[in-house]
Amino acid sequence: MLRSAPIVALIILGVLLVADIVGVVACFILDVAPLRHRSTGLGYAVWFVLGVFAGVIAFSAAVDDGAPEAARRPLSERRSRARLVIAVALVLLIALTALFTGTFWSGAVEGLGVVPDHMPTTLVFFASFLAACALGYHMHVDDGSAASTSKR
Repeated sequence: MLRSAPIVALIILGVLLVADIVGVVACFILDVAPLRHRSTGLGYAVWFVLGVFAGVIAFSAAVDDGAPEAARRPLSERRSRARLVIAVALVLLIALTALFTGTFWSGAVEGLGVVPDHMPTTLVFFASFLAACALGYHMHVDDGSAASTSKR
């Protein structure tokens, strides 16, 4: 299972890169567009939503790894693959945070920026990405035993 960790890391990094580009374009359009009620919360909302979508997409792509029979794998194999994806995502996000702390975030934070230049929006993006991966874990490996069995 650990042999697939580099592939999982590449999938996660690829999705993060695409989401970052989409977010930069979205923030640029929102900066240029003449909005009457523009707030700083709008930028955070953009990065939060992108983080959720990127997390679900990355988790799904990394767990299924393009195999059509992925849904028919035994539950134990799906769980171990999902745990590997979450572990790799966590390690990557911690490493990126450490990298950005030393490079981009060493100065003062001014205005609303984009990921990875702006620390608060980057942390919102990373947190929503990881939360979506955790949600993806429950979506992909649920065997139906968690369903409500209350008697009426």
